[in-house]
Amino acid sequence: MNIVVQQCLKVSAPAQILPSFLVSCTTTVLEAELSCQDKIKAQNIDFYKCFCLQILRELPYAEKQTLFLKAAFRYLASAITVEEIYAAQQMLVTSIFNSVKKLLSSPWINNEIVQSVERELYDLFSQMMECCSCEEFNTVLQSTLQGLEVSNLWENNNKEIVAGITITKLLLDCPLKEDKGKVFWFTASQIMTALVTLGNEACKDRSLLSDIVVPVIDTMALLLRRGEMFLINPHHVTLSFRTLLTVPLDHLKIEEYYSIFLAVHEVLFSILQCHSKAMLKSVAPFLSTFHRLVSSAMHEGQQKVEKGTGHELEIVMKCAQLVERMYTHIAAKTEEFTVFSAFMVSQYVNELQKVTLQPAVKKHLTGGIFHILDLCIDRDIKFLNASLQMGVREVFKELYQEYTHQHKTRNQVEEKYTVL
Repeated sequence: MNIVVQQCLKVSAPAQILPSFLVSCTTTVLEAELSCQDKIKAQNIDFYKCFCLQILRELPYAEKQTLFLKAAFRYLASAITVEEIYAAQQMLVTSIFNSVKKLLSSPWINNEIVQSVERELYDLFSQMMECCSCEEFNTVLQSTLQGLEVSNLWENNNKEIVAGITITKLLLDCPLKEDKGKVFWFTASQIMTALVTLGNEACKDRSLLSDIVVPVIDTMALLLRRGEMFLINPHHVTLSFRTLLTVPLDHLKIEEYYSIFLAVHEVLFSILQCHSKAMLKSVAPFLSTFHRLVSSAMHEGQQKVEKGTGHELEIVMKCAQLVERMYTHIAAKTEEFTVFSAFMVSQYVNELQKVTLQPAVKKHLTGGIFHILDLCIDRDIKFLNASLQMGVREVFKELYQEYTHQHKTRNQVEEKYTVL
């Protein structure tokens, strides 16, 4: 193996990538040697080290070489655990990180490639974060933050941003222990601020919605979920609304529309489930953001000549289901939302009066708003009947009649049988 690999290492052109099977074989040999003895032989340390350096040189040039990337990440994840290799190469984690970041910033990289090697990339980062020193971790963190700077957008370094977002997600998924975890969550407010600034600026250019805006919002949701115990300041949580209230939801291709709709929904759901203290101080922007989703789903779910069948209807149905799901979870948070129940119903019927919905879409939206009506007391119903405009009032009366005969009656029957 040594002789064969040494011949391959003499290849000078970066475009000529090591064969993936050779990388896999070398990984197997390394793991076998580790399992058979306590320490690797000195002459083999040099071999494994040279092989590691060659892989790092080739990573950024591995276009259309998914098998090589998978094998390379597996080899690096194994090599980094070997104390002798780690000691023989100063700042090995930093070297690996810089090479991976350069790969993720390459012009040819895309979401499909990253997704295909996601498992191996996560395993590599987990090992890196386990083995690295605090100094190396700080270097990784600062480099990641640099990738999220809005100046990259102004300078058209979009691939740098994508790399920064991908690495942020990897770090959020990695188990960061003790001091490294403390350092990461200490900088979480900087990460959120960078994401919000980046998202707001990217929203100005619709061509960036899929490549920048959606990944930014997805990362916000992940940061909020992972930071349930660490993001103590409500301000750092509610910052996300600045982007959510800015992102466009109209005049989009249907796939792009759904990806944005889902991303916004996931941020709202993360705040609702994981940050109850922040919710108490941010009900207004939360409901404003959610109302944007409701009115958007109604607009897209109208009965139109050119819409309402096939693939587009399926997508709008998924959005309506997300709205129904969110209404259900909002209704469960009675402490925060009971006082706003009449306001939410008013918003809903005002939008409903403007459109004629597809029956399937209307079913989900109606099912959701029924849960909010469960929170309304008699005084709320009287207030709605008295304050709504004439046409809207008729829509509300029809909705409330349907609620009384279907949803409320069914719930009473279920409660009766539960008691029995």
